[in-house]
Amino acid sequence: MKPDSKLKIGEYDWEMSDKNDVSIIKWKDKRIVNLLSNFHDPKIVTQVKRKAKDGTVSMVPCRGVSFANERVI
Repeated sequence: MKPDSKLKIGEYDWEMSDKNDVSIIKWKDKRIVNLLSNFHDPKIVTQVKRKAKDGTVSMVPCRGVSFANERVI
């Protein structure tokens, strides 16, 4: 995987384990975000809204996490 310092905002990197079908997803938002999952497919891309400090809203690509955020109670 790419080192954290090489990722720019919105970029991501991922790998799948050979033995357990576990995906490791890393992307850079304001900080590095890591996700380890045996459920989310890192190949699936969704679009999520991102609100900037000035109030503008833009759509950014998101891998696997929007589903996880919808299910958190």
